[in-house]
Amino acid sequence: MNPFLMRRRMFINKGNGIEKLEYIQNTGTQYIDAEYMPKTNTILNLDVQFIKNDNSKENIIEVMGVSQQDGECFAVNFNNNRLVFWLDKLSVNGGKYTAFYINEELYKRNVININAKGSVECFGMNQSTTPKTKNMEKALYLFGYNARSSVIKMNGMYNMKLFRCKIYEDDILIKDFIPAKSGEKVGLYDNISKKFHENKGNGDFLYA
Repeated sequence: MNPFLMRRRMFINKGNGIEKLEYIQNTGTQYIDAEYMPKTNTILNLDVQFIKNDNSKENIIEVMGVSQQDGECFAVNFNNNRLVFWLDKLSVNGGKYTAFYINEELYKRNVININAKGSVECFGMNQSTTPKTKNMEKALYLFGYNARSSVIKMNGMYNMKLFRCKIYEDDILIKDFIPAKSGEKVGLYDNISKKFHENKGNGDFLYA
C-alpha cells in the first residue's frame, strides 16, 4: 500500500472524524483564517508549491497575510515577477520588504521560512529584512489577505498547494496545520488546538 495512504488511514481511525490529505490547493476564491495574530517572535514555516494561473491578468497578488489601519503588516504577495515578503509595515507607512525574483524553483515544492525577527529563507536562499517591531492585533489569513480595509484579497495569479504550515513563537510550536477533510468540508486541521479550520471563501479547495 502507498505509505501516504497508510498514514492517512491511521489518522482516520483515531475516531476524530478528520481525514488527513496530502495537500489542499486554492483556485483563487478560497481562504482560511489561521486564528493567529503574528508577533515579533513569530516564525512561519510553509511547505508549498505554486502553480501559475495563466488566466489571471493581475500584477499584484496576495498569497497570505494581514495588515492594520496603523500600517502594521505581516504578508506575502506576488508583485509582477517577484515574490515579496513584508514583516513589519506597509510601504506607505515607511515599511521595507525583501523579494525573491521568480524562477523555475517557484514551481517546485519548497519550504519557505519566514522569521519575524528579520529573515526569509526561500528557494534555497536566505535574505534579511526589517524585523517586526509590534505584535499584530488582527489574524493572519492563509490563501488570502486580511487587509486593513477589512477587504479580503485572494490570490488569483498563482494558485498554491499547501502541504503543511507550522507557526512558532521562538522555538515553541503554536500551530501545526495539515490539509484535511471534516465530513465533506476541506480545509486545515491544527494538531495543537485539535481544531478544523474550514474554507471561509467561496467554492472548494482542490485536494489530494
